[in-house]
Amino acid sequence: MEYKPIERQETYVPKTGMEPLYTYCVVRLRARNGRDMERTFSYLVGDLPIKVGDWVQVPFGKENRPQRGKVLGVMTCGAAEAPWPPQETKTVLKIVEEPQEEPVLQVGTAQTPPALRTEEPSSPAAKEVRPVAAKPRRRIPARCIARAVAAVAAVAAVAGFGFWRYTVWDTAYTAANEQLLAGNYADCALSLGKVPSFFGECRHMRRLAAAGRALQTPTDGEAVAKAIKNLKPLADFADNAAYAALAEKLSAALAVADRECRYVDSVKFLLDYDSEYAYEDLKGFRGYKDADVLCTYYEAYKKDYYGSFEECKAAEALMKTIPTDYAGAGADKIALLRKILSARGERWRKWDAENTADKKAGLPYVGMPEQRIHETKQLGKGWYSGADEFKKDATGKFVREKKAEYTWNDEMGQTVFRAVCKDGVVIETEKLGGSAVWNGSKLRVKLEAHSAGIVGRPNGAQTEKTEENPYREEYDFPEDLYEDGDFEDLDEAYDAWENG
Repeated sequence: MEYKPIERQETYVPKTGMEPLYTYCVVRLRARNGRDMERTFSYLVGDLPIKVGDWVQVPFGKENRPQRGKVLGVMTCGAAEAPWPPQETKTVLKIVEEPQEEPVLQVGTAQTPPALRTEEPSSPAAKEVRPVAAKPRRRIPARCIARAVAAVAAVAAVAGFGFWRYTVWDTAYTAANEQLLAGNYADCALSLGKVPSFFGECRHMRRLAAAGRALQTPTDGEAVAKAIKNLKPLADFADNAAYAALAEKLSAALAVADRECRYVDSVKFLLDYDSEYAYEDLKGFRGYKDADVLCTYYEAYKKDYYGSFEECKAAEALMKTIPTDYAGAGADKIALLRKILSARGERWRKWDAENTADKKAGLPYVGMPEQRIHETKQLGKGWYSGADEFKKDATGKFVREKKAEYTWNDEMGQTVFRAVCKDGVVIETEKLGGSAVWNGSKLRVKLEAHSAGIVGRPNGAQTEKTEENPYREEYDFPEDLYEDGDFEDLDEAYDAWENG
């Protein structure tokens, strides 16, 4: 009779991406002579409701001959922990009835004497009896008996050890279950260490115990994140109501602990390393503890309050939204930044007042277009010179930064005012000579002419002095006439200074 190969079956097919679980049973087969084999075999259960002690029919040998055996154990495990690769494991055919024990003949100790065999005479004359001796019994050597006794003792020892080991597992498993439900997760983990993972629901119990231990040290962000990952999906615990409820409880507590750990890490990196990534993470905690204050502090800190007055004013405005009595995380750094901004703001306000005064007094000022730098009322046309600088760019290479410098000198040739332009705008001004030359924004000395008899106008036109013009004798420059006279603009003063 030809037997077809048995199809492999998976007892549980989880969601996509999860490891499949298999249910195995350990079977001790019974030979045709009625004796049980010493070796046990593992089979896949399939969809059969098999339990320990059942008799089953399984395929055996290369030809898959049906053979009966008794189930010694049932386990559920993954492919890595299976006693035999699932792809190479055969499946139980069916559950059968327990076989009836055949009566065993008892051999008596008394020996029956050998019988005498008589033969009927073939003829009346031949009636003599011929005794026939019994065949002599073979004596078993003592060494064979000793080997048999030793083999029986070894089998008994192995069976006894297996039973003892199963008892130890069961005891530790029961204790671990009680400790887990009581919340004693550390002792539960120790008890589970004595039980193999395929025994009962050890795999689920280990995941729950690890999650509980992670909650005992909620500041360990890595342990908390790992415990959250191990608890997913929660549907794995649906078969046990107690475990399912515990998993839901631990998952909620771990989510709170994970949020706190991530918040603490973000605050640490933000305050210790001024990390932009920490700031981006902390923005996700808006409304949680001191996250709003720390985000505001970092936004003010990143302002270029050393670079421009507008940036400094923006940083000061942000810091004003933080209470002055704030005592939370980073309070010392917030107080220090507030002090720095106060000092810088005072300097910027003083500079702004001076720059505004220069603008009103007709001097070049920061923010003034470069094309109008020769139209100021007090200074007029200045001397031009290049002021290029070499600076490193973002890639580390040196690049030329183009700048222009304008200077104005007094009659002695000493520079009294300097202005630096970049990208067509005045970015820096400086008064030189001190109080001997300047009275606030008012120039006390006369400036030198650019060339004898030549005066520059804003539009680039040049005219020579004439003796018929009275303003030429009194004023060397039209700017001085514009300052002292009543003119609407500088062009009108130029026309009067030229034409009289």
